[in-house]
Amino acid sequence: MDDKTVVLNAGLVDYDGKVDYAQIASEVVIYDETPEDKILARVDGFTVVVTKEMKVSGDIIRAFPETVKMICEAGTGYNNIDLDAAREKQIMVCNIPAYSSERVAHTAISNT
Repeated sequence: MDDKTVVLNAGLVDYDGKVDYAQIASEVVIYDETPEDKILARVDGFTVVVTKEMKVSGDIIRAFPETVKMICEAGTGYNNIDLDAAREKQIMVCNIPAYSSERVAHTAISNT
């Protein structure tokens, strides 16, 4: 299986330095941040693109190489990813629905 993964803005994903990227794919390339004009070059040849709260426009997604099969939002929301463009390109979009659930629960209880 080809599971080459690129993390475009690891500075937000791995804010505490505890992410073990070796667990997510056999090959992972990590960038702390990626300006919009470098996205296409950085996703070239990768199967999975991981982002966190990063705008990925329809124009960018439509220009993604055929190698890209999934965009993973490393958080709960994915309103920053153009879902229509991803659907057109048959690129799966996923998120991490349980991200920060424990922290949110602690905050809710402590604020009551």
